[in-house]
Amino acid sequence: MDYFIGIDIGGTFVKMAVVNEHGTISNFEKFHTRTWVESSDGFISKFKSQLKEYLHDHPNINKVGIGVPGLVDLKRRTILEVPAIPQINGLNLHSSLKDQFPAVSFVIENDAGAAAIGEVVFRKSRVPDDFIFLTIGTGIGGAAIMDRQLFMGAGGNSMEFGHCISRDQKHLEDLTAKRGILAYASSVIEKFPDSSLQNKEIKIPLLVEAAQSGDEFASHVFEYTGFLLGEGLVAPIRIMDIKHIIIGGGISVAYEFILTGVKQALDKYLTPYYLNELEIEKAELGNNAGLIGAVGPFLFPGITVVHS
Repeated sequence: MDYFIGIDIGGTFVKMAVVNEHGTISNFEKFHTRTWVESSDGFISKFKSQLKEYLHDHPNINKVGIGVPGLVDLKRRTILEVPAIPQINGLNLHSSLKDQFPAVSFVIENDAGAAAIGEVVFRKSRVPDDFIFLTIGTGIGGAAIMDRQLFMGAGGNSMEFGHCISRDQKHLEDLTAKRGILAYASSVIEKFPDSSLQNKEIKIPLLVEAAQSGDEFASHVFEYTGFLLGEGLVAPIRIMDIKHIIIGGGISVAYEFILTGVKQALDKYLTPYYLNELEIEKAELGNNAGLIGAVGPFLFPGITVVHS
């Protein structure tokens, strides 16, 4: 059995775990990203320190996969733009890690790309050869798999549709990721006087729980979010002619409510050519898809060769 260390660097948490060749995780830990960013040592020092502990505790593991919440160069060596951790922008992360851990092999991928890879390599049921992967969490991430390979684009950073323009000249991410959902919820709750969340501090877990209990306000918030996401999906579906959508990320716990809105938007803006074959599903690997998928290129080396 082969074992790897999978790392998912997120805007809220950094997750680390041991991942075996079947995608089963163990020794899972997570750390607050902001705490590392604001530490006197800086993010990368904290990151290396924690990785050193993992490698010490698992001396037989010499392969590490890392998912990054932002843009990475085509060679998957240098961090280009990570809004949540600006202090690592421009860092050749691969070289920095190899200098300290020369016996270890590293692969680095965009976090949404890693999650999509995870679905291809590790999920139990048959995955389609072509699909669009959408992650909903602290931000909005996207990836596309074409002929079972990650579509990377000319520079390696395709499918960043969370930063495409949506309503009111705002980025889609600003409206449909964690902050946007909570901002919208706060702006409309007064229209739902019977909501169980009246006079409470609204947080995503409470919204999910309320929606599952039949709260009209909470359901509306997620359905509205889904509608905006559906609007955002129209362009990539039409441009790439891909009719299979997989939705993951931390806020996919509200999938059943978000899905309602997504379908409403796609029914409104797509023609029968797309709708007759359209399939939408929840990511099978759940919120740990990025962590698990980060090690996928070790097992499926050809998955990241598609450029443009």
